[in-house]
Amino acid sequence: NTRYAVQFLQMLRALPDYDLAHTINACWERAGDGRIRISQTSFATMAAEIGNAEALGLLIGQLQNTSNFTISPTAYNSRRTNALRFIEFRGSNQETQQWFNKHKDQLVFDHLSKRFVLLVDDD
Repeated sequence: NTRYAVQFLQMLRALPDYDLAHTINACWERAGDGRIRISQTSFATMAAEIGNAEALGLLIGQLQNTSNFTISPTAYNSRRTNALRFIEFRGSNQETQQWFNKHKDQLVFDHLSKRFVLLVDDD
């Protein structure tokens, strides 16, 4: 239970042949049931980078509670960039949330591009 969990995970990236995805997934499960406290945004980004769609949903969900009037423009742009780098869809925060809700069960993670893509594009 540490506030430095994300920093520890980043250090583990440097170890050759270390299964970081397994560790991140285990931490994600523990964070979800309250056994570990981790910075949501930083950790969700790390989890999304390895294909965790739930983490992507958290990042996109954070956009709903954000407007460029409630936080600094830099923080606003950072949150949008952080969430949108994992998907091809572009739209307003609300449109992005609606798109994700509609397609979350059709998203697959492309490990080569490090992005979520639609398994079937019905739009």
